[in-house]
Amino acid sequence: MIDRYFGVGTAEEAFGRLYQEANDFGDMLRIVFGRRNANDYAQLVNQYTYELRDLVSAQLAGNTEEMNRHVNNLTKNVEDRAKFLASINPFLNEDEWRNLLKVYLQHTIEVANAFSSRNFEEGARIYDQITELTSTMGEAFAEGLYDYVASGCQCTDGQSQADRECFTKEQVNNIYNIRMFWFELAYWTRAYMLSRHFNVGNEDVVLARLKQVPDKYIAGLISIFGSEYISRDTNLLNRHIELINALITALSEGNTDEANTVVQELYKNADERAAFLASINPYWSQDQWRAILYTNIRSTIDEFNTFLTDNYAQNLHIFSTILDQAEYASDYYEQGAFNFLLHQGK
Repeated sequence: MIDRYFGVGTAEEAFGRLYQEANDFGDMLRIVFGRRNANDYAQLVNQYTYELRDLVSAQLAGNTEEMNRHVNNLTKNVEDRAKFLASINPFLNEDEWRNLLKVYLQHTIEVANAFSSRNFEEGARIYDQITELTSTMGEAFAEGLYDYVASGCQCTDGQSQADRECFTKEQVNNIYNIRMFWFELAYWTRAYMLSRHFNVGNEDVVLARLKQVPDKYIAGLISIFGSEYISRDTNLLNRHIELINALITALSEGNTDEANTVVQELYKNADERAAFLASINPYWSQDQWRAILYTNIRSTIDEFNTFLTDNYAQNLHIFSTILDQAEYASDYYEQGAFNFLLHQGK
């Protein structure tokens, strides 16, 4: 949407990435529900993305009749998806999913309207609502999936699920919030780059929102590991964001010496973050975290440089890579946290 409404890159490149997300989700469903059901649902999601693309095009063209037609088609798609999910999994409630998907569609249209009126701040505010709703939907889907596959579930120590709960719901939710941190950091860093380079929205407002990203992450850390050492990670994360801001400034001004200095500080900060994470959890490797954080720094630098060189196709490719890296980081974090909780008895 940002690409379409603010003229960043090309519509085809951005849509190609959005379309791929639907196929990836279908691949995940295939493991549990089989190829045919996964393909059928992926087709419904693909229809949704096509209708959304055409809705944006109609709005940009000022074609109210076409806009209404696509909104109606999107609403029907929501109905069809809710019914389909309930048909393949009896633990997914059709009415609940209809309501969740309707609200998601409503927020998506609100974002489109905000961007259409060049109100980036309002679009960003609604994006936060979408993020919260996504968490609710993820939790509801995960619970339904768990109920579907968990008959006779065994915990890793051999006790049955009926005898002992492996993890509390609160612990799992905290780990989920921590997983989302890596994706939120990627998105809001990119939003800030767009604001700085293309004057999209108020850069101070977007920077303030970027600085809020670590809040849930830190709260999740405290819930698992306690508060004794967490303040250090808070400072390190805040420092990372400050350095990203300084790097964008240096690169925008063509100040190579300053950019090199900031990059060195970013890697030093990554070393300290990796050492900290390894110190609070024996199931995390300092070397592994260093590799994860170093890779993110390199990709973030490449991402902004492609804005400077107007290489938008490469920019989208890099952002896609950053999202893949975020998923890897969140997987590694999740596994280490689960092992810590399991073996520490917390």
